[in-house]
Amino acid sequence: MLAASNQTSDLLAQREAAHERARVSKRKWVANNRDYIRERARQQRARGELDHTTRRWRVLGVCAAEFAKKFQSQGSKCAVCGAREAKKWSLDHDHHTLRVRAVLCNRCNLGLGLFGDSAVRLRAAADYIELHGLL
Repeated sequence: MLAASNQTSDLLAQREAAHERARVSKRKWVANNRDYIRERARQQRARGELDHTTRRWRVLGVCAAEFAKKFQSQGSKCAVCGAREAKKWSLDHDHHTLRVRAVLCNRCNLGLGLFGDSAVRLRAAADYIELHGLL
């Protein structure tokens, strides 16, 4: 049993060392290629590819038209709180399957994320607020 434990810790140490070598290598490459990185980012922005939001949507397999359709299908409002205006809209999705659930205002999306998408935790928080008369 002790030998297996030592092997596991050795593998973890080797993995961490490999990650550190990769981090050092990447930092060195970035330092030596700043002009290339800036120019590439400029080109991507010009093509509309560097926008953080659309890049995230691409990971979920959603384009701007699909986002708009989803938003309209839920009445052009947040699927949780019903807000019709927000500084930022988010595509709520399951982090394991990447299945898109709905469009939420950023506040609701952050709230769900901070509660770990757990209905049990959210109900407990609602009970707590009601118990202490915070509504």
